[in-house]
Amino acid sequence: MIVDQFRIWDYEKGQLIFEQGSPAEHLFLVYRGKVFLTHHSRKDKRSLGLFESGDLFGYDMLKYDNLYQCTAVAQTETTVLWLDQESTSHLLQNLPALHEDLQILFESYLLDLQIPLSWREPDEVVYFISRRHPLDLVNRLVPPAGWTLVSMIILAVLFNMASGKIYPWILTGVDAGVILLWFILAVIDWSNDFSIVTNRRVVFQEKVILLYDTRHESPLRMVLSVTTQTDWLSRQFSYGDILIRTYAGQVCFPKVPSSRKIAVLIDVQTERAKSGLQIEEQTHLEEMVRETIGLRGKAKDIPVAEKKVVPELQSGSLVSGLADLFRLRKEENGVLTYWTHWYILLKRIGLPTIILLVLLASLVARVLDLLTFIELKSLLAILFVSVPVVVLWWIYQYYDWRNDQYIITADQVIDVYKKPFGREERRAAPLKNILSIEFERLGLVGLLLNFGTVYIKIGETTLTFDYVYNPSDVQRELFSRLAARDEIQKNQEKLAIQKNVAGWIEAYHKVSTGKDKSQSCFPKKEENLF
Repeated sequence: MIVDQFRIWDYEKGQLIFEQGSPAEHLFLVYRGKVFLTHHSRKDKRSLGLFESGDLFGYDMLKYDNLYQCTAVAQTETTVLWLDQESTSHLLQNLPALHEDLQILFESYLLDLQIPLSWREPDEVVYFISRRHPLDLVNRLVPPAGWTLVSMIILAVLFNMASGKIYPWILTGVDAGVILLWFILAVIDWSNDFSIVTNRRVVFQEKVILLYDTRHESPLRMVLSVTTQTDWLSRQFSYGDILIRTYAGQVCFPKVPSSRKIAVLIDVQTERAKSGLQIEEQTHLEEMVRETIGLRGKAKDIPVAEKKVVPELQSGSLVSGLADLFRLRKEENGVLTYWTHWYILLKRIGLPTIILLVLLASLVARVLDLLTFIELKSLLAILFVSVPVVVLWWIYQYYDWRNDQYIITADQVIDVYKKPFGREERRAAPLKNILSIEFERLGLVGLLLNFGTVYIKIGETTLTFDYVYNPSDVQRELFSRLAARDEIQKNQEKLAIQKNVAGWIEAYHKVSTGKDKSQSCFPKKEENLF
C-alpha cells in the first residue's frame, strides 16, 4: 500500500530540492545519496544535519497550507521517494499507527527548529527530541497550587481578624510574588529537560537554573539494551521511563511521551549504527585483501576508535563562574585534573580570614579613635607579631587545599594527597581494573553548590575523589575513558584478525596463481617460513 503511493525523483550533486519559505507539498524519503538541511533565522544559519538512505524529511507538509521551514540540497547524486499531501492523507486514513508515528517525528522536527544544541555536529540529524510528559509539569505545579489554597485560607482569616490593617495586604503581596515565582520556576525547570535521539547518540540534557546544566549521553554503537518502565498512571497517559544500558553505564529518558515507540526508534537507530560499523569493517577488509593480492593501492587505515563524543557539563552562571575562578577542573594533553570544591577552601581559610579582617578593623578603629582602650603602639606590636602568623596560616591552608588532586589519564586514575612541607600519599590504579564508579552529594550545601564524593572501587580497595565539583561529570568522564579504552582494544583485535585473514588469502592467492615467491607481499623472513 505504501510503496504504490511513492514517486521517484533524481537530483544532481548540489541541486536544490526545496527552499525555506516555499509551499510544503511533499514528504521525502532518501532512497540513495545524501541530503543536507539548513534552517535560516534572523540571528543565524543553522544546520539540521546530513540525511542519508532511510531518513525522512519535509515534515512541514503534514500541516496543510504550511511552508517549508528549512532548505534541502542534494550533497551527492541523490534519489528520493516522495509523497504528496493527497497520497499521505490516504495512507494516514488507512494506517492510524503511521499517523501517530509521523506526528511524533513532526513535533520533534518543530522542537528541533526552536532549540539550539551547541554540542551538535553539523552533519548530525536529530530524529527525536522531547520534553517530559505534560503530566510531569502538572505534578510539579501541585505544591505551589496547594500552597496557594492554604495561603488564601490563612490570609482570609488575617483579613477578618485585622480588618482595616495594612499588614495583611503586605503579606498578600509577598505571598502572591512567591507563588508566582514558584510557578514560573517550575515551568522553566520542566521546559529545560530534553530527551534526544540523533543518528550518532542518545542524550538526556537537564538544566536547573543557576545550579547546573548536565548532559548524559552515549554513542548509539555502545548501546546494549533498551527497556521501558511504566506504572498504572503512565500507561493510561502513554508515557514512561526509557532505560538505555550502554558499555559506559546507563542513560535514562524520564517520563517520555509515547515511550514504547521511542524505545523502538532507539533500537532501530542502534541497529543502523552498528550495521554501518560492520559495513565499514567489511569494506576495509575487502580493501586490505585487494591491496594484499596487488589489485589496488594501499588500503586506508581504519580508526582504532570512533570519534569520541565528549560529555559537556556546564553550570548556571553563578556556580560556573566560581568554579572557573577557582580552576576546579583542568584538561591538558588528555589528562584531566580535579580539585576539591571551593566551598572546602572557604571552610579552611575562613577562620584565618576572619582573624585578619578583625585585626585590620581594629587598626582602622584605633586610627579613627573608635578604639581607645589600647594604645596605638601596643596594637601595632600585636599586629606585627600576629599578622605574619595568620598570613602564613592562610597560605598553608590554601596550598593544603590545592595540593589535593584527582587525576584521570588515558589508562590510569590517580588520587594525590599532599601536605605542605609534609608527607605525600599518591595512589594509582589502572582503568581496566575498575569494578564500579559511584558518587553522592551530601547535604543541602552539596546539592545547591553541586559537589560530592566519587567512589571508585578497584578490587578490594576504593579510591575516593572527595568533594569534587560536579561529581556526575567525574563519573561520566571515567565511564567514557573506560569505554574508549575497551573500544580501542576491540578494534585493535579486529585489525589484527583482518591482517591475519589477509595473510592467509595472500598465501592462497600465491599458491593458486603459481606466483614466484619473490612477488609475494610477505617479508623475506616470512617467505622462508613458508
